[in-house]
Amino acid sequence: MPVSQSVSPPGSTKSRRWSLPGAAIIAGAVLCTSLLAGGVSSASLAAPVVDDSGVICSTPVRSDSLWTEFDHRLSAHMEAEERFVLPAFAHVDRTEALALIREHGDIRALMLELGVAVDLHQLRFEKARDLVDLLRSHSGREDNLLYRWADQNLEVALVERAIAHAG
Repeated sequence: MPVSQSVSPPGSTKSRRWSLPGAAIIAGAVLCTSLLAGGVSSASLAAPVVDDSGVICSTPVRSDSLWTEFDHRLSAHMEAEERFVLPAFAHVDRTEALALIREHGDIRALMLELGVAVDLHQLRFEKARDLVDLLRSHSGREDNLLYRWADQNLEVALVERAIAHAG
């Protein structure tokens, strides 16, 4: 997913705005859960899809492949944070860094549960909604804490590596 960025060295007067594609991940969660909740089969669906530029279009998709793509993107997002952002943030606020990592564990556990439900065509809206709510809460916390700190303090090389890893 494209990420808008303006990179400058830490401590410079030029601001650096960047983030991993969190908003797009939440949009993907809403889309996936809307399509899949209620036991929708993996048959071909004509459904709105958010493409890489964030544009919503009507494209035939397979619900199982949509879930798989969402799962891979979310996993890459969390891995990028854990490898490149959170270790540096932990030097500043270890408690919050560990809390964010624990939330990643909660997200992964729910994603695994939902993935099994998708495979079995048993995904229910209430459980899918739990994921959307968890992602919204987590994303808000990251935006207000982690990314705010990273905008001002994270080394440019780590920013670039995180963005490249999250794809």
